[in-house]
Amino acid sequence: THLGHSFPTRRSSDLLKHVEKRTTVYLGVDPSARSLHVGNLLALIGLLHFRLKGHTSIALVRVSTHTELEQS
Repeated sequence: THLGHSFPTRRSSDLLKHVEKRTTVYLGVDPSARSLHVGNLLALIGLLHFRLKGHTSIALVRVSTHTELEQS
């Protein structure tokens, strides 16, 4: 345990069995700048990996936050 919490542990084989099942994954991005940054890119690449393995992937990108900040 760490800080009084107990976290389940899984072996790599258990994890592989879990991701072999087709599933839907999504990623929500709300950039605070005019463009996406490398942190957003890494998450989107992770989403792409799921897609390439046959899973359904959904990317949600909000594009109005920066405009709202400029107007206030």
